[in-house]
Amino acid sequence: MTKRILVVDDSPIELKLTARILGQAGYEVIAATNGAQALTLARESRPDLVLLDLNMPEMDGYEVCRRLKEDEATRAIPVVLYSVRDQIVDVLRGLEVGAEDFIVKGLRRDDLLARLSRVLSGSSAHEIPPLDLSRLDEALAFPEEAEPIARLLEEAFRHHVRPCLSLLFGVHPTFLLVERALRQAAERSPLLASPEQGKPDGALFDLQRVRGASTAGVIEAFKIFATELLRVTARLANTRIYGLREMDELARAFKRLLHVFPSQLRALHRAHSAHGQSKLPRPIPTTTADTPLSKEMPLAFTFFLDAEGILRSLDEKMTEALGYGKAELLGTPLAALVPESARESLSTLLQKVRTQGVTEGKLTLRRSDGTLIPVALSSHALFDRQGNFVLSQHRAERLSEDLDARERLYLLERERERLAAELQRARQALRHAQDEQELFLYVVSHDLRQPLQIIVNAVQLLEEESGARLDESAGEYLAVIKSSALRLSEMIGDLVKLSRITTNALHRELTDVRQLLEEIREALEPILERRSAHLTLTGHWPTVRADPAHLRLVFFHLIENAITFNDKPHPLIEIGCLPPAEGMHTFYVRDNGIGIAAKDRERIFHVFQRLYPEGEFPGRGMGLAFCKRIVEAHGGRIWVESEPGTGSTFYFTLPSDPFPQEDSAALLKEEPEERSLHAPVEGIREALPSC
Repeated sequence: MTKRILVVDDSPIELKLTARILGQAGYEVIAATNGAQALTLARESRPDLVLLDLNMPEMDGYEVCRRLKEDEATRAIPVVLYSVRDQIVDVLRGLEVGAEDFIVKGLRRDDLLARLSRVLSGSSAHEIPPLDLSRLDEALAFPEEAEPIARLLEEAFRHHVRPCLSLLFGVHPTFLLVERALRQAAERSPLLASPEQGKPDGALFDLQRVRGASTAGVIEAFKIFATELLRVTARLANTRIYGLREMDELARAFKRLLHVFPSQLRALHRAHSAHGQSKLPRPIPTTTADTPLSKEMPLAFTFFLDAEGILRSLDEKMTEALGYGKAELLGTPLAALVPESARESLSTLLQKVRTQGVTEGKLTLRRSDGTLIPVALSSHALFDRQGNFVLSQHRAERLSEDLDARERLYLLERERERLAAELQRARQALRHAQDEQELFLYVVSHDLRQPLQIIVNAVQLLEEESGARLDESAGEYLAVIKSSALRLSEMIGDLVKLSRITTNALHRELTDVRQLLEEIREALEPILERRSAHLTLTGHWPTVRADPAHLRLVFFHLIENAITFNDKPHPLIEIGCLPPAEGMHTFYVRDNGIGIAAKDRERIFHVFQRLYPEGEFPGRGMGLAFCKRIVEAHGGRIWVESEPGTGSTFYFTLPSDPFPQEDSAALLKEEPEERSLHAPVEGIREALPSC
């Protein structure tokens, strides 16, 4: 029986081309040019599938899809959104309103038909990878420790799973994925922190309910959440080219959590039994009273917490005040540094700063030697351009009965207020600039791509309808128009990606460079074999604080260039690291290729700069521009030394301090919506045709 597809698009040319493709594939096509007409036709004709353009006047594709899914008569009809927009948040929003799939316009005809066939056959059911969660049941041996086990699971999730999601999809999409999974899972387990309950961002459990629950209930709640997160993420991955690989990465992250959970559980139990509290960064003695403070102890210090209350940045004065090393404190929940009696006050303070933006309060912190420090906290929140809470900045000032100290505190408070006002003005100006940039990027990435896609479709229709009547020169002209439009669309995409590579957009973490290079070598193995190329790694490889996905792309582009711009039968590529100097690690990629003349060594790092005709070597001249932007965003520089005919050596530097001091402006993170550069393998695969 012939399948019937309702195609909805406000562009007559795109509607005609899509209908032609589907008709040639044997489908019966019904056409609609706006949302209202689509709703009427869907109720009257009951199609087997709705292929729905996202951007239409009056009623966009999201709203049409939502209404189709709310109507009992059309709820069961699968909906596929079809758009030039390809950002993950667009896909998530489409899945949120009930779409079965999301296809980017410009997809090859065979790929488009395959995706539609998969949805029509029902095989698009989102299978989650098999994951044995039974290791969590070891916690059942501690039936009285529901709350600390809930905290342990939250911390393990933040350490193992959430970073994996952020790396694959981006920070903001990860927030949306977790939020949606929690919302769905909370309907089955009241112990989970549903977003509607106003719990702190990042919290998995409602700790008030956990306190009266059993360990078995906590474990069951986490299993429900984990399963729901896998299901929700599978729906997103189902729309992506490398979705299966991404789901494998997520499954491995959960397996890492399950692997370390038993040992962490036993350590937590020992610490909880010994101290009556969660494990601190190092074992500490219990104190029974406040201890007089040393006059040499800093009067005030500053630190930043993320949405989960984890220390993400701090000044040296905080390490002096608390007696810990900076590396010990970074990544530690602030709750682990306060006595049990003060945790409720801390929770209230953090909730206020998230909801009100600014708050003040008092808190007691515990030093490494067990002594207590009473401090006054002045706190304010940092939000991204979408208004999402990102970080909170806290200035802690010691409380003392000493009159001189109080006078100093008063002066410091006045100075803090002045600096806070200046910071607020700077943040507002920055947010305004970011909003303007985002609007510009949207116009470039969507409003310019849309007419280009129409040009491509019009050429294709002209070739199909009149190709036989056109002479040879007319056919050549059409081919040039089509290829130029496609190239311009790709160039627009490159510029949008390049503009999103900023210092604030980096997702920095400790990165093992040797392990990263081994992953790249494995991904490039087919290309190396095809070109008979040999890749060697030499030198001592450090761990750096960098965005691993962006760093992968730097190495990838340099390796790919070493293969592409090489006239030798056996390309030789050497990657190494020089001894650190002047606070920098210096990496290099050396090849035996065609080399670069001295006059071109600066130009090659500029946007769309090519030294050779496209017929000789492929690419758009963007690979090295990406490398330069990424390296400079990390605080390094990149350059080349080369001898024409002999080969080239590309050098770039990264800061060697794995814990650099970050100011509040740098911590005002952007939430990039387009994360193709942030997926480990997808970023590499995407870059293949563009280098």
